[in-house]
Amino acid sequence: MRILHFFIFLTLATAVVAQKKSNTFYNFKNQLGINFTNVLGNVLSLNPNNASSPYGLSYRRHYATSSFRSAINGAIKSTNTTEFNSNDFLNKTLKTTEVNFRAGLEKHLPLYSKMMMTYGADILLGFNKEHSNVSTFFLVRVNPEIL
Repeated sequence: MRILHFFIFLTLATAVVAQKKSNTFYNFKNQLGINFTNVLGNVLSLNPNNASSPYGLSYRRHYATSSFRSAINGAIKSTNTTEFNSNDFLNKTLKTTEVNFRAGLEKHLPLYSKMMMTYGADILLGFNKEHSNVSTFFLVRVNPEIL
């Protein structure tokens, strides 16, 4: 019986709140965002070895029931590894530059005053450049007794 009362209360509470529908959810028109996950992660020592997250700048323009969204992200990554062997060593360098641009539309469906469902689609464009360099050095040993 308690469960039945709970569901009746939940249904009535949802019906009362759902009557507060509004066509506009945001009180502002423009939204600007900055993504600097790597900086925050390194400052707080959350995951200092993760350098794959790009830095980014995003912008949204809100309308009554939809929004235009766009973003530009960039990442620069450089790795250097050295391998030693008995007679030589190998030095590998890889530099990667990545720039992505995203633009899209999203549709808002306000469920009630504090909840909204959003769906949308984006077009993505990207540029990726990689530069690698491999150097091999040989160790030459001279026997002084031969000379």
